[in-house]
Amino acid sequence: PEHGSGSHELWQREPTAMADKRAWDIVVYGATGFTGRLVSQYLAKHAPSGMRIAIAGRSESKLLALRSTLDTSSDERVSPRTPEDIGVIVADALDEPRIRELARDTRVVIAAAGPFAKYGTPLARAAAHAGTHYADITGEAPWVRTVIDELHDTARSSGALLIPMSGFDSVPADLGAFFTVQQMRKRRGSGVRAIRAYARTRGGGMSGGTIASAVNMMSDAAASKTGADPLCMVPESLGRAADLAVAGGAAAGAPGTGAVMPLADRWWFDWREEVSAYAVPWPMEAVNTRCVRRSAALAAAAGSPWSGAGEPFAYTEWATTSRWQTAATSAIGGVVFRLLLGLPYATSLLAPLLPKPGTGPSDDAMAKASFEYTFVAEPSGRRSAAMPGAPSAGAAASSDSRPLTTKLRGAIDPYLATAVFVSQAALAMAADDAEALPGMVQGGGVLTPATALGDALLRRLQATGQFDFSVEGDETAA
Repeated sequence: PEHGSGSHELWQREPTAMADKRAWDIVVYGATGFTGRLVSQYLAKHAPSGMRIAIAGRSESKLLALRSTLDTSSDERVSPRTPEDIGVIVADALDEPRIRELARDTRVVIAAAGPFAKYGTPLARAAAHAGTHYADITGEAPWVRTVIDELHDTARSSGALLIPMSGFDSVPADLGAFFTVQQMRKRRGSGVRAIRAYARTRGGGMSGGTIASAVNMMSDAAASKTGADPLCMVPESLGRAADLAVAGGAAAGAPGTGAVMPLADRWWFDWREEVSAYAVPWPMEAVNTRCVRRSAALAAAAGSPWSGAGEPFAYTEWATTSRWQTAATSAIGGVVFRLLLGLPYATSLLAPLLPKPGTGPSDDAMAKASFEYTFVAEPSGRRSAAMPGAPSAGAAASSDSRPLTTKLRGAIDPYLATAVFVSQAALAMAADDAEALPGMVQGGGVLTPATALGDALLRRLQATGQFDFSVEGDETAA
């Protein structure tokens, strides 16, 4: 199995072509949920001419109502599309025979129905067995761990790409780290031993589905234990087990035994001069760090490690704020929320106070929202007091030891961004040149946005005009 095999030969197998004919190019499952509606609208408007799109879920009446509201007008297509051109597929998420039929009928499926630990496995399983490419919007790292264990080898055998975490969890972090590594190599001729990522969001809000998934995951003792492992999505041969890295929830770090360094999630805040802000723990840390670390481990397994020779790669992530009062309130609030979820009947007591699944931020709130990521990268071989457990400088050190700073700016709400991210991932996998995608060349499997799609997704996102990847203040010739 992938999680413990350590076999690099797996990455050299020839990809399996998807030669069979399918009724649909892309199916959006969970289309009537809050994010599913945004994904459906994006594809209705932006999918190329001739791309066969369908929406799916368990309620035919809701699907037909959604289809009637979709705006299919577009200046990007030669041939017009009408709402009636979009298919409607009725299937319950837990009806495995029907879900298998759905997976066999499409080339790519987008999963937008959570919590994924409750409803996501049948569709991911069906896609892996049918050779159907798959992308989802989950942020449930413990569930992704189960998908890796069960379906990685199956997906490789069928030639399918399975790409969990293809929404705001965790495309900005994963693709931003990938871009930063590329720029370090291009500008400095060096690998990256550590990236410290700082996120800032403005406006917007949270959907009921996001909160339901988080509560479901945090109230499950087994899932919480898995999620606490900083390397829970990393092949064991390329990292280090959680029980050797995590000490009482503190920010303990130990040199990794392989390609990736395990660093436990932080629970308190501190001042960071490199971004002139307080670094604050936030819920996305426990999601995005796992995804990025998997990308780094898989890149190492493919023979292209992000770090220098003999150095484990380290990635950490925080939110930022300029006010210590906000930082302290956020840190304390996170601790209190986790403690509350550990109490008996906490979920049922909190349910009436939380947004309902299917609801989310208003159009007005989303129109005013944006986000920004700052990535501070250290060249291979450079030691830093800011990164616990860092290895000493070695022969792989870059001649230029200055940190490299990159940014990803999104002039868009995170939920709207999720619709773009997962749709563009699906469009890349449905394109005529999909066999050339990095993940297909590597043989498929349960991958990450960076390792499955890489530059293909980066170019697609930049082409939308809504996302800007840039290098900040570096005078080194590119």
